[in-house]
Amino acid sequence: MELPKTYYEILGISENATMEEIRRAYRLLIMKLHPDRAGKDFRMERFVQVQEAYKTLSNPVRRRHYDETLRHRRISHTRQETKRTQQETPKPRYQYERRDPGHAQKPPSDLSARVAEAAALFSQGKYERAESTARWILERDPRSAMSHAILGDIERFRGNLESALKHYAYAIQFAPRNITFQIRYEGLLRQVSTMENARQQTQSSRLVSPLFVVALVTFLANLYVGISREAPLLQAIPPIASWSLGLIIMMFLNGVSLGATLATSHVVDRWESIARASTGRWSQAATLGIVALVNFWFSAGLYLLLGFVQRSYTFSVSRLVSGVAILTLIYAFTAAFSPTLQPMQTLLWGGNVIYLGALCGWAVADAFR
Repeated sequence: MELPKTYYEILGISENATMEEIRRAYRLLIMKLHPDRAGKDFRMERFVQVQEAYKTLSNPVRRRHYDETLRHRRISHTRQETKRTQQETPKPRYQYERRDPGHAQKPPSDLSARVAEAAALFSQGKYERAESTARWILERDPRSAMSHAILGDIERFRGNLESALKHYAYAIQFAPRNITFQIRYEGLLRQVSTMENARQQTQSSRLVSPLFVVALVTFLANLYVGISREAPLLQAIPPIASWSLGLIIMMFLNGVSLGATLATSHVVDRWESIARASTGRWSQAATLGIVALVNFWFSAGLYLLLGFVQRSYTFSVSRLVSGVAILTLIYAFTAAFSPTLQPMQTLLWGGNVIYLGALCGWAVADAFR
C-alpha cells in the first residue's frame, strides 16, 4: 500500500528545500493551477492541496513537526510492509515482561483498561504513575492514540511544549477523527509559533509593559485601600466583617490584571488546556481552582503537598499561585495601616477574591490570544 503524497511531493521539491525554493515552487504552481489559467482543467482539490502544503512548509515550526510526523508515518508503514511480506510462523501477540510499573501482567485484551487507568491517574494529578502506565501501554501498542495524548498533556503541563506537540501529532495520526486531539495540537502549535516569534525580541521588552501595568494597578489599588474610610460591607460575616466594597473591588481588579498579564506574556498555558485533559476529564488544576474559591491558602498548601508527593507541579499553576500569594501579602500589609480593615482577615481570605479575578483575567486574555 502506497503512502499518500507528501507536501514536498505536492510542491515538487526535495525535503531539504530552502525557504526560497518553497516559495518559488508555490508561486509557479499557483499560477499554473489558478482558475483563470487552468480553465476547464481547473481542479479545486489540487489547488487546495498546494495551498495547504505551502501553509505548512513555509512555517518553520509547522514544517519541523510535519517532518517528525512524516518520519514516524514512514517507520510505521515500513513495519506494516515487513510484517505483510514475512512468511514466518505467527508469534504470540503478547509476551510477559518484568518492566510492568507496579502492576500485574495483563494480556493485550486488557490494554483498554490500562488506558482508562492512565487517564484516571492523570486526572488525579498522579503524573508520574500516569506517564509510566502510558509508556508501558505504548511499548505494547505504539498506536494507542489516547496514551500519546496523555503523555502530550503531561509534557505540556511540565512546560515541555516541543515534546507535547510530538505526542499530540502521534495521537492525531492514530485517531484522525478525534476533534479534541486536533484542537489541542493546533492550539499548542499556534502557541509555540507565537513564542518562537516572541523569542526574537528581548525578554525585557516583552515583559516590561505587562509587569508595569500590574505594578501600577497594585500601587493604585493599595493606595486607595490604605487611605479610604469606607464602612464595612459584610459585618454579618465574622471572617471578613471589616471588609469594604472598595477592598473587594480593588483585590478583584488586581487579580484580573495579574491573570491577564500572565496570559498575554505567554508565561502560562491556555486555561482550557489546563482545566481539561485530552480525556475530557477535569484536571487536578481545575479541582484545586475550585478549592481556592473556598480558601486560597488551603488550596495552595494542598497544591504544594500533592505536587511534592505526586510530582505533579505545573509551570502555569505554580506561577499563578505565586502571583496571587504575593498580592495577598501586599494587601494584608496595606490593611495594617487602615483604620477600618483588619490585616489578618485580609491575609486569610483576600487570596480567594484575587484568585477568582486572576482566573477571569486569564480566561479573557485567552480569548484575545
